[in-house]
Amino acid sequence: MPAPGLLEMSLEDLLSLEVTLVSRKPESKWQAPAAIHVVTQQDIANSGVTSIPEALRLVPGIHVARIESDKWAISARGLNGRFASRMLVLMDGRSVYTPLFSGVLWELQDTVIEDIERIEVIRGPGGTMWGANAVNGVVNIVTKSAKNTQGGLLTLGTGTEESGFMTSRYGGQLGENAWYRVYVKGVERDTGLVDEDTQGHDDWRAARAGFRIDWDMSPSDEVTVQGDWYAGAMGQETYLPNFDTFIEDIDVAGGNLLARWSHEVDPLSNVSLQAYYDRTEREEAMIEEDRDTFDLDFQWRLPVFEKHEVVWGLGYRYTTDRLATPNPAAVDVSELERDNELLSTFVQDKFYLVPDRLELTLGAKIERNDYTGTELQPNLRLAYTPNERHMVWGAVSRAVRTPSRLERSVTLARLLPNPVPPPALIPAVMTGDDRYDAEKLTEYEVGYRVRATERVSIDVAMFYGDYDDLESNEVDGFGPPIALSLGNRFTGEAYGVEVSTVWQVRDWWRMSAWYAFMRLHLHPNGSGDAFSESNFENDYPESSAGMLNTFSVNDKLTLNAWLRYADGLPSIPTKDHLDLDLQVTWRATPNVELSIVGQNLLDQSHAEYGPSTIVATQTTEVERGVYGKLTWRF
Repeated sequence: MPAPGLLEMSLEDLLSLEVTLVSRKPESKWQAPAAIHVVTQQDIANSGVTSIPEALRLVPGIHVARIESDKWAISARGLNGRFASRMLVLMDGRSVYTPLFSGVLWELQDTVIEDIERIEVIRGPGGTMWGANAVNGVVNIVTKSAKNTQGGLLTLGTGTEESGFMTSRYGGQLGENAWYRVYVKGVERDTGLVDEDTQGHDDWRAARAGFRIDWDMSPSDEVTVQGDWYAGAMGQETYLPNFDTFIEDIDVAGGNLLARWSHEVDPLSNVSLQAYYDRTEREEAMIEEDRDTFDLDFQWRLPVFEKHEVVWGLGYRYTTDRLATPNPAAVDVSELERDNELLSTFVQDKFYLVPDRLELTLGAKIERNDYTGTELQPNLRLAYTPNERHMVWGAVSRAVRTPSRLERSVTLARLLPNPVPPPALIPAVMTGDDRYDAEKLTEYEVGYRVRATERVSIDVAMFYGDYDDLESNEVDGFGPPIALSLGNRFTGEAYGVEVSTVWQVRDWWRMSAWYAFMRLHLHPNGSGDAFSESNFENDYPESSAGMLNTFSVNDKLTLNAWLRYADGLPSIPTKDHLDLDLQVTWRATPNVELSIVGQNLLDQSHAEYGPSTIVATQTTEVERGVYGKLTWRF
């Protein structure tokens, strides 16, 4: 199977990309009334990234910061951190959000990078469609159908930081109307840099394998079954509350199995049913976790009357965990085993006020969880398309983040950054509170899309958000150590703008550029909590920008230059940094590619983030690196 051309998608194709994240149904990205961005397989290939977190750097308004070689902080529109708890992430519709700390363990999220069809990203609330924790954004990594990955794929690579990686995937046919693929993958990454003379202890290695089957049962029925298994070891150096350090290899393992059935009633109506099982295992010095999750999701889209299209659905999730605390002086849990259930229902009505011109969308999701009871997440969206070149949209949405296990039942000894100079770490003991409530956000958004010319498109989104009941650390005693209890005594406002453009400069030259500005102001409500206020307000760059240029020199040679900028973070602290990646790809034959990629070329190393305030580990700097890659399709 020949490799895809790196500039094969036209500007019209990019604007007409099909997305499902906004309305849980296929629609054009151009018409979607939300701040949505799509990272295509072409973008991933052109940027030279080797991981999903790196691919998210292509999205305007998403802050991606590497904490260590094997840890990331990723969030949209503020409130970032290793356990950024206000952004929901899905893999082919399967939630990878962890209920223990809240947030996503990005080091565990991987797949065959060439099999990703697209990554859809909503900046802003998505709770009406996707439920709790979709507060500041939603990410859905969509992989290709097995039908579209027939034949073989082998990739091999090595470099200064990417010590070694290998992928082997093969796809075939099962009868006349069914297709399959299977894969194995292994990665090993070098340590980061602590200072000029010291390497960290954050090297990591992982192996994974999986399969996918797509079956066209009938002209109206489609079935997908897919699964993955992984295991790995990740190094880290943990700062213990007595200022000692502990060096270890974290052992991780897990797997998942997902099945989805979709039935088309008619061109405007379809029914789908999805179920998945997910297993995770993690062993480290601070805490050990075994977790099993079962999820069931039903959805029905149907036209109602002449101008209404309704989507509604039901959901059920059951999760059970078993925890162990090898170091009770550092982490203690009041419940070592806990089961949780989540029940939900949603309905959304799209009303075509003026067909093909003006659309009004009203929706709401009701969820019942075991921590805070019933939560309501409504939204209203309006889209106006006066002609084929212009599109204006606006939205008002409410979203909530429900408490994690830690926030309700864990006592954690940790080191906090001193909120006043000089910079230092302060020992503290934080105690969860079973009264900890859900965090809330009401956000107002407006957006504008324009096809300025046949070669230029521009997308602008502006937002203003009101936060309520945000996390606070209540000071119960000054110790030492400082005694803290969790509460919900912060309110705040966030506002900003995100601009992106695609310019087809020449048939052989495409440029994508973006800029994002964001500010967050927090207000303690009866709390003297300087820790949360100083950290949360300043853990996200005020300004960030990027530009990716792709030059198709000829049928065999492609050059890519990717420039990125982000403001420094005063509370971490980190400095402003400008990064440059360069990639040269040579297509030796229709089926064989050779690539050389240089990453972070403008300085020897730089820090992108600091230690987590939940579990403090030694952070490392991102180093300049280069790697080579061979891709063979057969």
